[in-house]
Amino acid sequence: SALLSGLLLAAASATSTANVAVPSKQSAKLSPWGVSHPTTALAPPRGGATGSKLDRFGPTVDVILSKLFPAGFAWQLASSITKADPSSASFALTTGLGEATGVLGGHILYSIIQGAMTK
Repeated sequence: SALLSGLLLAAASATSTANVAVPSKQSAKLSPWGVSHPTTALAPPRGGATGSKLDRFGPTVDVILSKLFPAGFAWQLASSITKADPSSASFALTTGLGEATGVLGGHILYSIIQGAMTK
């Protein structure tokens, strides 16, 4: 209890005295922890000067197809293959390696397919 209250006190004093540098060209909000969150985009929008909200869907779909779906599929495959208890470190390691393999393999396969389609 004393350790917890000491940590909370240290965190409270650290955030109250934190100086956060904010670039002059953008406004920012401070989170309760003293971290700056820019309210404007740091990079220009993709798709030209218009910056349509539909321009965001292309990269989002790319990430979903190339990384998220294969990672989930590989995680599920690894979890069904392993005989380890789901609360064990062995299970976490097996599914983590399966997920990493899915992300890497999905990205490589998606890049190959995308490259073949643009030729």
